[in-house]
Amino acid sequence: MTPSEASLPKEKLLEVAGNYMDKIGFGNQPYLIYQHHDAGHPHLHITTTNVMENGKRIAMHNIGKDISEPARKEIEEVFNLVKAENQKKKEYKPEAVSARVQYGKTETKKAIDNVLNFVVNNYKYTSLPELNAVLKLYNIEADKGTGNSRVAKHNGLLYHALD
Repeated sequence: MTPSEASLPKEKLLEVAGNYMDKIGFGNQPYLIYQHHDAGHPHLHITTTNVMENGKRIAMHNIGKDISEPARKEIEEVFNLVKAENQKKKEYKPEAVSARVQYGKTETKKAIDNVLNFVVNNYKYTSLPELNAVLKLYNIEADKGTGNSRVAKHNGLLYHALD
């Protein structure tokens, strides 16, 4: 949702969410809708189950691409919403050490990506503690995972905002 859509009445938000659930085949399922602003913009989350009352499951293979995306586009038209594809992602550009990522104030994933690009291109480090020393200036930490976690098994790093 865009800021202009954030002021939509609760009834309209419920109608949009219900319409979406119907279109993706989950209209008869119990679901919970909640709105919040944790990514620098207001949006809805809908959570449900794919297990029907009779114990059978609703197939979800490729639901995002094949069902959800066309449903979203149709709903944007029907309810005269701002089209998601036309929205440019807000770019967070750290300009100085004081440009810290603040969870809920910026789009967290994009902010972390921009800080990482900045740090990799402007700092030299030879270990994870050295990288984290720089990342902490921007309120970010890299974690290599523990034990049998997927991150550790694949020698990856998981980045997250500290606050």
